[in-house]
Amino acid sequence: ASAAISQTQLSARDDSTAASNYSVPAGYTETFEVTQPVVVPSGARKCTVDIGEHAFANSYYVHWVANFTPPADCGTAWSLVTLNWEGHITGVQFDRIVQIYVGEAEVLRGTTDEPSRLGIYWELQKDVTDFSPIFTQEQTVTVILDNIVDSTYTGVFNTHLYFDFYVADESNPVPDTVPDVLIPLSQPSPNFAYTITGGNAAAYNISAGLIPPNVVRAEFEYVVSNHANDEFYYLNVPDEYSNPDYSVFGGNVYKELQVYLDGFLVGIDWHVPVIYTGGMNPLLWRPIVHPGASVVPSYRFELTPFVGNLTDGAAHTLTLNVTHQISGGNWFADGNLRLWLNAASDERTNSTLTTYSFPDTDAEVTAADLDDNYDGSYTTTLDKEFAVAAVVTTAAGSTEVVVRRSVRFDAFVAYTDGTNIVQATHDISVRGDITATTTKTSTNTTTPPPAEGSAPHLCMQYDEGSSSGDGSGSNSVNTTTTTTTTATVTFARNSTLSVDYGYYPATDSSDYTVNTTVRTSIDEVWGSGSAAAVALRRVTHQLADGYFGVVGGASVGLATTNETFSYADAAAPPCYRRIVSASNRTVSSNYVDATCVF
Repeated sequence: ASAAISQTQLSARDDSTAASNYSVPAGYTETFEVTQPVVVPSGARKCTVDIGEHAFANSYYVHWVANFTPPADCGTAWSLVTLNWEGHITGVQFDRIVQIYVGEAEVLRGTTDEPSRLGIYWELQKDVTDFSPIFTQEQTVTVILDNIVDSTYTGVFNTHLYFDFYVADESNPVPDTVPDVLIPLSQPSPNFAYTITGGNAAAYNISAGLIPPNVVRAEFEYVVSNHANDEFYYLNVPDEYSNPDYSVFGGNVYKELQVYLDGFLVGIDWHVPVIYTGGMNPLLWRPIVHPGASVVPSYRFELTPFVGNLTDGAAHTLTLNVTHQISGGNWFADGNLRLWLNAASDERTNSTLTTYSFPDTDAEVTAADLDDNYDGSYTTTLDKEFAVAAVVTTAAGSTEVVVRRSVRFDAFVAYTDGTNIVQATHDISVRGDITATTTKTSTNTTTPPPAEGSAPHLCMQYDEGSSSGDGSGSNSVNTTTTTTTTATVTFARNSTLSVDYGYYPATDSSDYTVNTTVRTSIDEVWGSGSAAAVALRRVTHQLADGYFGVVGGASVGLATTNETFSYADAAAPPCYRRIVSASNRTVSSNYVDATCVF
């Protein structure tokens, strides 16, 4: 699933060995993102590393810094590692960005939920097994949650963090998604993630000699989230029609994520919109948050065609970019480079590009119905694909790696009533595949016994193309065998966001109401094997509808949210399906079963 959004997993946690005395006050309401639960390996021994508890009050640039020590009784090979992040808060507070680093590797990027005066809590569990290399040694853990407490914003985030390690064994092996080497790409404390804004990009340097010479596969995880004037970029318009005074921002709706290696474009993907819990109407996201709000999705880029560039022993630069940036729009970006090594040889891996096609095609925008009040409609479309291929050579043979990806992008934004009303749809259809064709040649030498009473052969018979003689006059036969195997990973992602937003001010007072309807659908499918059979599928459909405002000087508001989530993993049945609804901040129905219905 290298071309895909990372498979973040959240669920109610298993806290049977948590060492902390952390607890949630009575009467608090749980907030949650709907997704599949982490599958705990049956019978595996578990160790817990408790990082501790921390309260985030006035915490801007005052991070929680703690120590991590690998579990003493659980070795260094794990079938599962989970990050467990829980907390509670009451009062009034904004939604805040949270980042958790182990060493310099960001293992969690998310946002907090806006609290209520009656109190909320969350219990989040994320599979971080593919970060295993960083957990094998002592590290510093840094949690960034910038918060301000004053007479108005009174909420303090009370949190608890710990990690669970499940020992690998015959029945529960180390997953092949765990790399041999993980190189974090982030800045030194206190900022860690680079801010992409105003047309710049995030350049991260990799020191000479840091990358081993025998890398056979490379993957980059791009961790990115959008904020400030780009928080609602799916409502943006072309620069020439923007008016920030009316909250009509430029930059357009099309955002392309780009990765460069030493100034050379090596991968692109397309950002999927996420609405944080303060967005549009905060009542919509209590207690069911928008998909991706609790754990911001990251993006995976297959860099194996470029391993020959990486293994030359020199210093390198990975640069992260977001297209169509605007002034005042912030994208926090960093990532993790994962490397798999040739266990049979320390020889350098080489690669030779055979295909390199990254069209510089940009989205096409059509504007209509424009007037002097900054009203208008904007249609944005794009069809684009890229392909890169290389022959990767090791001591064992050669592998042709082909990476392809395509997108169909359609978006529509319309402002009316002096920009008080906006309607938008944002559709992205991504298809991708990675094919690896490996050719190995082996030679087997055999010496048949001489026939009884005969002299040794003075020459040898051979089958052209499959065996040959060494010219020595021996009767040995060298049989050369060439084998070819092909493996394919496919990925498809269809994401749709539809927003209807209306601000209706009273004509004779300061009263107003805001009506909002948000529809979200995300369908992701991974395939694998020579026939690319469906290996995993995850689908979510969410409908959130509500209003808030001030009527007669009093605050009013009501919202309902309905979500259906389905998940199937061929390697870990059964399926998981959840249908949940909430109204007026309370779960009204919640149904879970093992039906494979999409």
